[in-house]
Amino acid sequence: MQKFLQISSVGMALFIITGTYLIPDSALMTLAASGTYILILRELVVVGSVLLLVTKPPRSIFMRSALGMAAAMLGGWAVVNLYGADLPMLDGLLFVVASISFAIAALELPPLEARVQKYPAGAGNAVAGKTRA
Repeated sequence: MQKFLQISSVGMALFIITGTYLIPDSALMTLAASGTYILILRELVVVGSVLLLVTKPPRSIFMRSALGMAAAMLGGWAVVNLYGADLPMLDGLLFVVASISFAIAALELPPLEARVQKYPAGAGNAVAGKTRA
């Protein structure tokens, strides 16, 4: 699911970028903004999604916390501007999908081997060197 969201956000962003560049007056591209700051945000989404596709989990805690902050800011901004009719529909969907993808990557768990603590049998029952009968 995570890879699908990342690949779909890259594909959607590249489609919107090339569509607004090549055919900006088409009926479909009226649902996408052609402003400079939106173009920069789209390119950042592509870079972030490709970075997630290239790096293998488990990712560092710094990268996961940065992704979590980016997901919260991007998703909140996209929903507020989409509801306020300041952001066209295609861009709003792109940014919401990208923020969900970033949030899933930020909330990933470490591998099971790192989460399970290995104790010898019966070590959890010991209290101050004595075992319960």
